[in-house]
Amino acid sequence: MTKEEWAKLVLSIKDLYPAEKILNTDHAIQLWYEMLKDIDYQDLAKGLWKYALENKFPPTISDLRGQSVAIKFGEFSSWEDEWHRVCKTIQNYGYMREQEAIASLPEMTRTIVKRLGYQYLCSSENPMADRANFRDIYNNMVNKQKDREKLSQPIRQALEKATESRNAVLVIKAEELPDKVSKDEIDVEENALSEHVQGKLDELRRRLRGEDCGQACENSFNNFEQRTYDYEALEKKLYAKGRQNVRHMP
Repeated sequence: MTKEEWAKLVLSIKDLYPAEKILNTDHAIQLWYEMLKDIDYQDLAKGLWKYALENKFPPTISDLRGQSVAIKFGEFSSWEDEWHRVCKTIQNYGYMREQEAIASLPEMTRTIVKRLGYQYLCSSENPMADRANFRDIYNNMVNKQKDREKLSQPIRQALEKATESRNAVLVIKAEELPDKVSKDEIDVEENALSEHVQGKLDELRRRLRGEDCGQACENSFNNFEQRTYDYEALEKKLYAKGRQNVRHMP
């Protein structure tokens, strides 16, 4: 969309909503243009007319992009219609003609069938569960597609670039991985782990027996003995005091 075409739409928006202070500065007009210029003029104009017929408040950038996307791509088929299409395809092509069956489906439905497995759907004994899985995946993909198309082109490009960079980091070249790990290497790792665990167990046994625990262990035993002695002395005092109280009872 050119700036001249955008200028026409700006006048249309102001005429449709004369009481509202919308696009009343050069900065706002330029900002909106930057966010909408990747949309075809005809699609954006039709989206504006459709929005104006349904809403009494002025549109936002998101509103205009959403209406334009709906006009450009049309309304997505419902998941019920696409599931019915899958069932009819399986009925017509059968189990043996998988490639032809998948090729006959729309792109989004084709992707879902591949994910679920065409052969599995043909032989499945739980069609209700398959139907529910298809519904969830289809609705999720439709919503993501709509949200993506509402984004401006620079933002979409930035997101795609970020995704590619992230995927590039996760890629590991095949030649960097060993073809196989020898049994000797596995035995060495298992033995090393066993020696480490065995050493920890031996250390724990020594601590429980009071061996090789140094000054900290000696202090612990001394403190324990002192606590025992104090407890016995307190018990004797309480016993003696109890006897004195008994003697003085009337």
